[in-house]
Amino acid sequence: MRILLTRPQADAQRTAAALRARGHEVIIAPLFDLEILPDADLGDGSWSAILVTSANAVRAISGHRRRDELRALAVFTVGDRTAQAMRDCGFTNVASAGGNVNDLAGLVAAHLKPPSHLLYLAGEERSGDLAGLLRGQNFGVHTALVYRAVEDYIGGADVTLMASMAKLKAGRLAREVSDSCLQYWGGMGYTWDNPVSRAYRDGRLGSIGGGADEVMLGIICKLEGTLPRKGP
Repeated sequence: MRILLTRPQADAQRTAAALRARGHEVIIAPLFDLEILPDADLGDGSWSAILVTSANAVRAISGHRRRDELRALAVFTVGDRTAQAMRDCGFTNVASAGGNVNDLAGLVAAHLKPPSHLLYLAGEERSGDLAGLLRGQNFGVHTALVYRAVEDYIGGADVTLMASMAKLKAGRLAREVSDSCLQYWGGMGYTWDNPVSRAYRDGRLGSIGGGADEVMLGIICKLEGTLPRKGP
């Protein structure tokens, strides 16, 4: 199976290696990269513990000027891989919830009592509301933004391959969806007043305008090194 990975380069390489070991063909085309914030404000509180929900936060704190003063604190992580990364970073008192943010909130509540003050090392985009869950149990939580995702295009990277793949997929998907909707409506789908009729007609432009599907395929094959060579 051919699999497209759009994760940041470092994470994608690790995932790609595991997928290739299982016999899959992998294409790496990151949509974004991670920006570490080396001078992130960690606050001035007297923390009882540190919360970590991503190994990316470990990368951020490993180079932070205040890392050494934090290493004596207990650490609670959402998963085992993040827990091991914190240990590799020099933190010794580390516990993993082995699940999601709800499991992590439960782990913290089982080990600490409110109103303990917690330092949450987080990214700009987060899955779940860990801070809200713990504040609802009367814990004090300071969320420190230590990394964030940045779009590769804004950062000046060449996104030609990813853009070509996105356009190709979007055009073909629009055709498939409108065709299925027309099949559902039957003859009524052809009537002028039915929006499915217009979607079926106008959606076709996605695979023609701005570079037809064949042009996108040519670009992708060229950049992937799979473009058929001309004969002698």
